[in-house]
Amino acid sequence: KNPAVLFTMFDRNNASQVLGVLEEKMKRQQDIHRYMYLFSNPNIEEIKERLLRMICENFDADFVGLIPYQPAENQITCSYHKDTVDAMARVIDDAIDSGKIERHLGVIDENGIISIPHVSKIKNSHPEYYETLVGIHIWSVTGTKLEYNDEYMGTLLIINPRNLEGKQRVLSYLEGRLATAIARYRLKEKYEFTKTHDII
Repeated sequence: KNPAVLFTMFDRNNASQVLGVLEEKMKRQQDIHRYMYLFSNPNIEEIKERLLRMICENFDADFVGLIPYQPAENQITCSYHKDTVDAMARVIDDAIDSGKIERHLGVIDENGIISIPHVSKIKNSHPEYYETLVGIHIWSVTGTKLEYNDEYMGTLLIINPRNLEGKQRVLSYLEGRLATAIARYRLKEKYEFTKTHDII
């Protein structure tokens, strides 16, 4: 073939790949800007439901949950799920409310990042946990522990995410902003408590 034609074909393919990468980067940046706008409201209690709905849509997930820190007082807890997974959501919400889900986080957590691309990965290492997940139609899990100044604030859990391509930066951003927002909420709650109670 004519070298000029080959060069033109290569150039078009290369340009298409570069354009695809740039479009993906712009989309991730737009995602972060949407979250930034929501976080401009400093009250996590007011934005938590809209935030989890946005995460659910952004990651095309079945369920998103904000698992509170322990002990139980002053917890920030919330979840959002697709209409098609009501049964699954009830089971997960019950596990969150009862504190049972904390046992499982120790199984799936690795360096603060929760990542099970597919449950088959843990079938041999954690067969009971595998059976539990499959039993309620959970096929993949991602998320992150939320820490502020080395203090545990909670865990963001995303169930059956279908859109994980290039989402690590978004997840890292959410980790930092959510942890800060919850820390601010806890500080405010402590301040309100000291205003209404005598501290000896």
